[in-house]
Amino acid sequence: MVEEIMESKALLQDITLQIPNIKPVHRFRNEHTNAVDCIALNPTNKLMAMSGSHDKSMKLWDIKAQKLVKTITGHKAGVWSNDWSQDGKTIVSGSPDTTVRLWDAKSGKQQTIMEGHSKKVYWVKFDSTGTKVISSGADHLINYWDIKKPKKPLL
Repeated sequence: MVEEIMESKALLQDITLQIPNIKPVHRFRNEHTNAVDCIALNPTNKLMAMSGSHDKSMKLWDIKAQKLVKTITGHKAGVWSNDWSQDGKTIVSGSPDTTVRLWDAKSGKQQTIMEGHSKKVYWVKFDSTGTKVISSGADHLINYWDIKKPKKPLL
């Protein structure tokens, strides 16, 4: 039994030594003032990233230039989830303030507030067409939204 444990430890050490230590290519520091909760890459420009934070903001980043491009604010609580539309023109965000919001990616201006959750929103995601959004939250709901008619979820 002791020999088997020793062999397992040796094997684990061998495996651990074979895993490369990958370091980040770029780091963006000290722009958010609280924990960063989510990040997404722009599907039409892989060198543009978006982060969401407990500091109630989203930040758009130029990865190649390693700089902050834009700060988007409007949520009354942190941004726990965000996503880009397939064309990269619209952003969706979800927050513990119970709202799902749509934003113009270029200007950073809020387009719509979708209210269909009674508790914290944990996840938001565009569908592949970019015309629907799905959200889920602490209220045990999954809401499916048509962004052309955002006042009430489809589900």
